[in-house]
Amino acid sequence: MAAHVHPQARVGEGQALAQSGATAMMDLSDGVSIDLARLCRASGVGGAVVLSHVPVAGALRELERVLPVEPLQLALEGGEDFELLATLPAEVVKEAAAEIEAAVRFARESPLPEPSLAATLVYAEATGP
Repeated sequence: MAAHVHPQARVGEGQALAQSGATAMMDLSDGVSIDLARLCRASGVGGAVVLSHVPVAGALRELERVLPVEPLQLALEGGEDFELLATLPAEVVKEAAAEIEAAVRFARESPLPEPSLAATLVYAEATGP
């Protein structure tokens, strides 16, 4: 929630991603579910989000107790927080992650789908809080 109220531009992280070989990059102004589709369409690549890897703020989970909201949906559709979405060649992802490890979290356990004009949200059971 703090990132939404007091956003911090990820200038350093963006520069590190660019220097590591990012082929496309944008801020998540409209949330990852919409912006991933935009980035994929504009870049002609495919993308996936493993829902069990999406960080959900504790405040969103608290909100769920008093309002009929889905914390994961809010995490996917929230924006205006200056987080970055980037595409990188597979061979440079580990190097890029090492460059900005403290600020940007990379989760990649399997290859992305073949390039397409659509993004896919991969629904999976959450295994923890």
